[in-house]
Amino acid sequence: MIRSELMDVISPFNFWEKELETGYERKEYLYLFKGYLRIPSTAVAVTGVRRSGKTFLCRQMIRSLIEEGTDPRSTIFINLEDPALEPYLSTQLLVDIYDTYLHYLKPEGSIYFFIDEAQTIKGWERWVRSMIEKTPDVKIIVTGSSSEIMSQELSSLLTGRFMDLRIQPFSFSEFLGFNGSLDKVWNENQMQRELLEYMEAGGYPQVQSIENQDLKEEFLKGLFHSILNRDIVNRFGVREVHKLKSLVTLLLNNISNLTSVTKMKNSMNSAGIKISSTTINEYFSYLSESLIFTFILIISYKAKDIEQYPKKLYCIDTGMVRSVKSPKRMDLGNLAENVVAMELLRRYHKDEIFYWNGKGEVDFVVVRGDEKKLIQVCWDLEDPKTRKREIKALFEAEKELGKGSKLILTREGSETEEGIEIQPLWKWLLNQYNRNRQE
Repeated sequence: MIRSELMDVISPFNFWEKELETGYERKEYLYLFKGYLRIPSTAVAVTGVRRSGKTFLCRQMIRSLIEEGTDPRSTIFINLEDPALEPYLSTQLLVDIYDTYLHYLKPEGSIYFFIDEAQTIKGWERWVRSMIEKTPDVKIIVTGSSSEIMSQELSSLLTGRFMDLRIQPFSFSEFLGFNGSLDKVWNENQMQRELLEYMEAGGYPQVQSIENQDLKEEFLKGLFHSILNRDIVNRFGVREVHKLKSLVTLLLNNISNLTSVTKMKNSMNSAGIKISSTTINEYFSYLSESLIFTFILIISYKAKDIEQYPKKLYCIDTGMVRSVKSPKRMDLGNLAENVVAMELLRRYHKDEIFYWNGKGEVDFVVVRGDEKKLIQVCWDLEDPKTRKREIKALFEAEKELGKGSKLILTREGSETEEGIEIQPLWKWLLNQYNRNRQE
């Protein structure tokens, strides 16, 4: 049905008659985005934790399409969280918006239809599938938090018909780029200071524009609790909210450490909070789906080991950890390891990242095809005993897993010892940026 009033609602979100703010350009994601849009008969799902920049990335994509010759009228962006649309949220609304758009703008050629927060409409995925099958000249792009967009049910319904573009808050190189420091001459001391600031403030785009430290922390606290309430408590109908929050408090104090259902259950029971293993398992699943926390598995060729061994725990943003946990002070080694975990998740799929545990422990084992990388994160390597322990663990892991490159990431210093590359963390974090710049 053609409804003229819908044009008044959606026009302010589009480039049809004016420019819109697009924020800091996220070039690596845009490169992937463009590649996904070229794949025929597929939708693109831009997913990620709340406030990580999904909407602005879509605006950047629209602007890029227009700059490359696409008529602005061949793009349409709708925000389903607009209060003006709330009374009409149904798949019929999507039909009406599309028909109204065609009637008034009369686009020619390919159409790029962006649906922000698609999960707001129940059954949206069936409408998307129908559009893919019936209108191959319309490219559908949906955004939303991964917990709702990329559910198992959706994956089954749209198997082979969507590409998932998972985004995170700013990487270290994006953090530097936003602050105008990326293309300056890199000085070891300066980069160490920048890295410390990044580890403490985190990478949320909105935080970078806040100068007052207390306001930064208040923003991140509010965001954390919003994710907890909207993406976990409300979505999964958690009734014993105090138990969930007690578990989250424990997890925040175990970032970059091994954790398990048994360990958490014992800690909570000791604190007088009675909770079952089943409930903790459910909460772990909810927290993982919301993308606040990531759990990395042990590398093993035995399925039983993978199930029984503890998992390593990481948070989506180190600034968020520091703002929410109590006390706020946190070991720099743990923060550094968390930063590495998130960077690896940018470069690799989660199923390619593990940890190793034997006589010692290796923080990360990355396996992609025949390629194997063993990575230790040790903020301070000055103590000879610490150095010996980190190196020995790498060789023990290699002995069990087979040959692979060996790397230790630390605060400062570049050298090679016994075939192991030792590199400052800040330099490793910028390796991907350097490769992209050279290509």
